[in-house]
Amino acid sequence: DRLELYGPDHVFANPQEQETYIREWLRHAAMEDAADSKTGIRILFYPARYHSGLKSIFAMGDICAVLRNKKTDDDGDDSSGISSSSSSSSS
Repeated sequence: DRLELYGPDHVFANPQEQETYIREWLRHAAMEDAADSKTGIRILFYPARYHSGLKSIFAMGDICAVLRNKKTDDDGDDSSGISSSSSSSSS
């Protein structure tokens, strides 16, 4: 899945590396505010699979429960929306 999404030059050992890549891409695209990990978008990883025919990422399970749990983990801080990126296994 990651090969098709990111190409052969971007292999991530863990979600933190993938988030760093996403934030660097945002900075390069002149989206400094969005790239800031404290005040910009919130990136949440969840079990998902990439469907190449639809070019879409689909959650594996109850994504609403994941979002509720993440909000609770953050002590109820809902000052910004949760922007999601999936973590999927390599194909």
